[in-house]
Parts: sequence; structure tokens; C-alpha cells
Amino acid sequence: MIELRDIHFSYTADAPVLSGVSFTLDDKQCGAILGNNGAGKSTLLKCIDRILRPKQGSVLVDGQDVFSLSGGELARKIAYVAQNARSSDLTVFDTVLLGRRPYIRWDVSDRDRELVMSLLERLELQKLMLRRLSQLSGGEAQKVLLARALAQEPRVLLLDEPTSNLDPRNQHEVMQLVRDIAREQKISVITVLHDLNLAVRYCDRFLLLKDASVYASGGAECMTPENIEAVYHMHVHLLEHRGIPILVPFPDVH
Repeated sequence: MIELRDIHFSYTADAPVLSGVSFTLDDKQCGAILGNNGAGKSTLLKCIDRILRPKQGSVLVDGQDVFSLSGGELARKIAYVAQNARSSDLTVFDTVLLGRRPYIRWDVSDRDRELVMSLLERLELQKLMLRRLSQLSGGEAQKVLLARALAQEPRVLLLDEPTSNLDPRNQHEVMQLVRDIAREQKISVITVLHDLNLAVRYCDRFLLLKDASVYASGGAECMTPENIEAVYHMHVHLLEHRGIPILVPFPDVH
């Protein structure tokens, strides 16, 4: 499980980006960080992964403060997929194999190779495994970086807009896959999403940020039209179809 305790962060002294953010996510759960552009969502992920150091507060994974871990220990605890896929001359196979780096001591093992192949097949990337990452579409590259993160076998998986470059079918396939892996491998997944319908369909817990602070957090009960309207300044209706929650926006209604 992962626990955020009273996280404060600012890039400048007079403009807090995160103020007193706390959140808890158990194993086998997917959590969505939601809020308008500039709400601090990506900054929060970077604080969790120690890319940025909070001014105050702590991040605990299975009870361990991530700022007390070595680099190798951190890589075995947390995997992070950034928002924009970077070009690389590495092949798809080698890119995913890089996720095994925290476990490789002398040479790549048979298990390392088998795990990489299993992930490539599960994300339907096996036909691309000898292609260069720089030759792929944005959506294909995003799935490769997700496979690399999963190859780390982390306790916590952080995803920054993992569906931003994907077509609708792949958006749902990736979110379903992420949720399935969270449950199968008993890990915690925290994802930044802009699509509220993907969030309410595939996530278990929600953190709504507004004005640098937590506006609401919890399970499905906190995803009310009132909370969403307060955070996004947009009227919505919450419906259900065949057991699937659906948010219908009415941006012109005040």
C-alpha cells in the first residue's frame, strides 16, 4: 500500500502547488488523481517518485519512507510512466528489458527475458519488438513504456495520463489491463486522468485537487456531480448503464 501524508510543495516561495495533500491506497486498488490543468497532479506523482522533494510531508510504501530508500530499492518499489513518450534508438524489446535493471546483477537471466516477452504479448506488442522506439506512433510508444514499468515488478505503479495518445479502444484496453494487473500482482496504481469516464469506470479511489489542496477524496461516493462541478466548474449528470457509471457533461449550463 501507499500512503501520502501532508504533502506540501512549491516551485516558488509564494505560490504553493500542493498544500497538505494526504491520500491512502491499498494493494489491488487503482487510484485516480483528478483536477483541472495546473492543479498539481503531475507534480504530486513526481513527489511520490522522488523526482521532486516535498517541502513537508512523507510518502510511505509498505510503511517505508521512500526518501530513506537507495536508488535501487526505490526502483523496485515504484515505477513511473511519464506523460510524454521519449524517442529512443533502442528496440522495443530492449526498452522493456530496461525495466529489469534493478534486478540484474551480472547478466540478463532467462526469467528476465521470459517476463519481457510475456508483457509484450499481453500488451500486443510482440510484432513490434525489433522496431526502434523512435519509429513507433505515440500510442505504441506509450504502451511500450507501460510494459517497461511493469517489468520492474513494482509495489506502486504511477501513470501520468497513460491514455493520452491512445485511440478509444486502446484506452479501455490499457485501463482494463492496469486494473487487472493491480489485482493479480497485488500492487497499488495511481494514475492522472483527464477522462472522468475512464476514471469512474476503472478506478477504486479518487483524489480531487483544487487550489493546491484536496477538495475531496475517497471511493465512488466522492465522485458526485456537486464535487465534480466544484472542481471542474462544469455541470455534470451521473448516470448508469448496464452497471457502468457514466458522467455526462453540460459545459454550457451554469
